[in-house]
Amino acid sequence: DLNYNVTAPTVKILPPSSKECKNKKKTLVCVASGFYPDHVSVFWQIDEVTETNGVATDNNAVRKNESYSITSRLRVSAKDWRSRTFTCTVTFFNGTDYKQYSDSLKGSVFDMIVCAKSSGSSLMTSQAGKLSYAVFLAKSSLYALFITALVWKLKVCPTSSPACTMYLCHVCWFVLIQTVMCVVILILIS
Repeated sequence: DLNYNVTAPTVKILPPSSKECKNKKKTLVCVASGFYPDHVSVFWQIDEVTETNGVATDNNAVRKNESYSITSRLRVSAKDWRSRTFTCTVTFFNGTDYKQYSDSLKGSVFDMIVCAKSSGSSLMTSQAGKLSYAVFLAKSSLYALFITALVWKLKVCPTSSPACTMYLCHVCWFVLIQTVMCVVILILIS
């Protein structure tokens, strides 16, 4: 199609997802986009040595408007991801010559930061859930104590007994203070 201009690809490696932090394998994704025509091939290198194991590349470039894109994935061990350099190279035929366009990525520091943030947030969520459950149990116990005191007063205490009235009043204040404390804790952890 002669109506479109020849355009070289933009190549970008996307690092493994934070969801893969605990996995023994990591997936790197290479995206080449914005090129025309669709005459491309993709290859991966690890520390400047061509890698074919764990590589899965789209069979054909996908057309979007006036250009094409293609995706390639590389699965590597977590150990390799943390210690080696990965390069994705796209060979593009512009109608007269073959030219190469690349992007490289080294995972060590990036991986540690993303995974530390991911595991830290899930740990905080877990602790908050446990604390919320504990507060809920405490509130339920206090409510049960209040109901027990109320029933005891109605069945045992004479209506005019100041001692019973004072006891019930103390229980009410205790339950109220505990409930307020539980609400404050829940606000602080959320």
